[in-house]
Amino acid sequence: MRLVAPGRVPRSFPSRISGAGHIRLKQLAAGLLLLLAACGRLPTTAPEPVDLDSPPEATLRIGDQIQMAGIGTHCWGEPMICIDMIGVPTVPEPLMIASPMLASFEIAFPEEPVALNLAVAPIDTSDQVEATSDLRWWRFEQAQNYPLSAARETSLDLDLEPGLYVFVLFAAWETRGDVIYGFLIEVS
Repeated sequence: MRLVAPGRVPRSFPSRISGAGHIRLKQLAAGLLLLLAACGRLPTTAPEPVDLDSPPEATLRIGDQIQMAGIGTHCWGEPMICIDMIGVPTVPEPLMIASPMLASFEIAFPEEPVALNLAVAPIDTSDQVEATSDLRWWRFEQAQNYPLSAARETSLDLDLEPGLYVFVLFAAWETRGDVIYGFLIEVS
């Protein structure tokens, strides 16, 4: 083994590539990049960042209408932090819909949940616990439960009587925790 003084490059290692070797190296690098891009190995856009410290957002789509969920009671994160709410939070204004309907739910999280359940609770304004400019909190006595397929995106056909409803979506993940989501619906 040959020792080299600090800052010196041994003669057997070129300190720079020049001439035809330099051009071939550039061509090789460009070809490799093209090959990787053609195989889909290089992302063309940056992936959406996922906030692992907060529960993921959820949406409800009925027809061409979309509503963001209120995020309710949840246990989430590493370490797990649990937060209890005074009721099920929803946006202030209900989606105005007709029945029957196809309710589609989407949760913005890369992992599939291990459990997903929907509770549909008829309510009226006396069931409102609290309200702010951007959320209303609800309590309810009775609800119809619908087990859903445990997936980030799922749909359910519903036929409801006219009235005001809170849709309570419960989702649980193996390693992250669980979340209760609230949606406000008015059936005409």
